[in-house]
Amino acid sequence: MTTIQANIPDFLAKQAAEAAEREKTTVDHIIALPLTSQLSAWNVRDSVETRAARGRISDLDEILASVPDVPPLPGDELDRCPAELCRPSERPYEGTPKEIDYGGMETRRVHAKGTVCYRRERIFLSESLAGWDVGLSPTEEELVEVRFSDVLLGHIDEQTLSFKPLRPGHEAAAGRVKRANQK
Repeated sequence: MTTIQANIPDFLAKQAAEAAEREKTTVDHIIALPLTSQLSAWNVRDSVETRAARGRISDLDEILASVPDVPPLPGDELDRCPAELCRPSERPYEGTPKEIDYGGMETRRVHAKGTVCYRRERIFLSESLAGWDVGLSPTEEELVEVRFSDVLLGHIDEQTLSFKPLRPGHEAAAGRVKRANQK
């Protein structure tokens, strides 16, 4: 590890310390997360720019010319314009909630890389949940339920400290439907 000394505004240092305490991690880790993310973004940008510089429109024209002009496969045809197939939603859009209420459940914020801190370990859940809180609820089988709103996502195994997502069609995945019907 290398030690880097950096000057940052006092309010930012305070926010980093509060976030580290809330997420049960270190300030070093809080600062390393966005640094890692930004460096990764710059590397991707540089890679795309390098690859784009090698591309030529004539190559694209050649590739497109090699695609056969044939009708779509059976089942892929559109008998109407896609706009004619769409209809407005029956549910009104009420916007994205700022926070989700998990009642008495313990909560954890999902970091940019899709991880939560649990028992001082980083456990990967999903990058698509970055910035959101998830609810944690212990079970009797040494598992911890992980919920997003009222949806059971899976379990954290207390022994291995790893996340086990629910498999599609698994009976526990229907937990949301069962609870909704019980109300």
